[in-house]
Amino acid sequence: MGWIRITAANRPNEIFVHLDSTAAPRSELEEAGSAEGGMTNEMGRSLRLRLLRSEAQLDNLMRRWPGVIFSQRTDMSFHYGSPKLEEMTGYPLSDWVARPETF
Repeated sequence: MGWIRITAANRPNEIFVHLDSTAAPRSELEEAGSAEGGMTNEMGRSLRLRLLRSEAQLDNLMRRWPGVIFSQRTDMSFHYGSPKLEEMTGYPLSDWVARPETF
């Protein structure tokens, strides 16, 4: 029962970790949740429970992780960045989100 896939890489003095959600894309979840998608109340409760657990795990990880957690767009701007990003770089989170050249 995995909700997050973790991939790690090692270099001298550096460790890279990539976290990837194994939950279905939002568009698929919305489609499955529609009346036409045929989702039962039990399926809906199960899905909500999975998402709550995933969010709790991610929140816990962000508070304890010594590095930065982020989601990046193809133009190199950040969709999301954890608060440690600002702490470690000195650039405000708003710059990381709005200005691709910050990367």
